[in-house]
Amino acid sequence: MINLVKVWINAFIPVNVSDNITISTGDFKGQTAIKGPTSTLFLTDNRSFDFDVNTKARMQSVLTLDFSGFGVELNHSARCSRTSEINAVTGKIICQKIGDSSNLRIRNFLEYCIDGNYIITGRFVGSANNPCISGSPDIDWNIGMKLILNESRSKVSIEVSGVVEPFPAFEMYAKTNRHHAKRIFNIEPSPGKNPWDLWGGPTKNVSYNVEF
Repeated sequence: MINLVKVWINAFIPVNVSDNITISTGDFKGQTAIKGPTSTLFLTDNRSFDFDVNTKARMQSVLTLDFSGFGVELNHSARCSRTSEINAVTGKIICQKIGDSSNLRIRNFLEYCIDGNYIITGRFVGSANNPCISGSPDIDWNIGMKLILNESRSKVSIEVSGVVEPFPAFEMYAKTNRHHAKRIFNIEPSPGKNPWDLWGGPTKNVSYNVEF
């Protein structure tokens, strides 16, 4: 019986992002970085797409739905991993800060039953920027979700649709108490895009589904 469903979304800068630079010295030697607005560098998340909910991310939003009691209990958590700005010549740290995750939220949450099926709808909304650069543009997402758990609690389907930014990469996954994580979507950065293409809000359409 399915009594717990977890759904999460990450934005992260891939290790192989376009125009990346490999650090040649210092504590981060061998890791990759991208150019900042001046002569400094910012570390990528030095990873590819990853099912691990605890992996590094520029921003993450996690929704957990517990069906073990009467109705459904919702829990939401959000976080940003540390941003590291380094000197391009020496490889030494200039700035290390954790971004503000307070704008990563679940909105318009509704629960209802039709023909014995639990139906959950809601919207992942979020924005966070580079904490080492005052006034830097936000990474944004706005993703609607519809989850259907059948009457016997043996099957669940999840549909998502909305918009993300052209940069960086985005990934969304789900798992249940009976199943390992499944990919809802993996989206690479749009070709040639970088953090300075974040002005103006998300415009990249997404529409995906997954079933357990």
